Amino acid sequence: MFKFSDLPPPVLRSLNGLWRRRWLVIAVAWAAALIGWFAVWLIPDKYESRAQVFVQTETILEPVLNGFTARPDYSRRVEVMRLQLLTRPNVEEIILRSGLDKTIEAKTPLERRAKMQSMVDWVASQIKIESPREMYFIISYKHNDPKISRAVVDAVLNMLIEQDLGASLTESEAA
Repeated sequence: MFKFSDLPPPVLRSLNGLWRRRWLVIAVAWAAALIGWFAVWLIPDKYESRAQVFVQTETILEPVLNGFTARPDYSRRVEVMRLQLLTRPNVEEIILRSGLDKTIEAKTPLERRAKMQSMVDWVASQIKIESPREMYFIISYKHNDPKISRAVVDAVLNMLIEQDLGASLTESEAA
C-alpha cells in the first residue's frame, strides 16, 4: 500500500508547501482557466463548407466507339479540369455567383477594380480542391459567414458540373 512517508523528502516539502498555499493555488488555477476561456471566446468563428464530387469519365458512346476512334485520356482531362477551375475568370465568376462582390466597399470604379483583383487572388488561395483518388474531388472553403462559405462551394461545384457537361457534349458531337 502507498504511504506518503515513502516519497522522497523534496517531494514531501513541495506537497506540504502546496497544501499550505492551497487557496492561492486554486485562485491561480481559476484565473488561468478564465483567461483561457476568454481567449477561446475571442477567436472568430470559421465555417467550412465541403462538397465531395465523383467525376464519371465513361460515356455511353464508349462501347460503340471502341476500335473506331481514339479514346481520350480521361485522367488527363480530370487534371486539366481541376487546374482550369481556378483560373482568374472562373474565380471572378465564383465571386459574382456567391455574392462576395457585395462585400467590396469602394468609392471609385478604379478602386473597386483593384479590390476585386485582390479578392480574386485571396479567394483563389482559399478554395481548396483536393483529389485524394482519381476522379474524386473534395471542394472546401472557409469563411466567417456560413452562407457565403456554402455559396462559394456551390458556385465552384456548379462551375465544375457546367465545364464537365460542356466537355462531354463537345466530345459527343465530335464523335
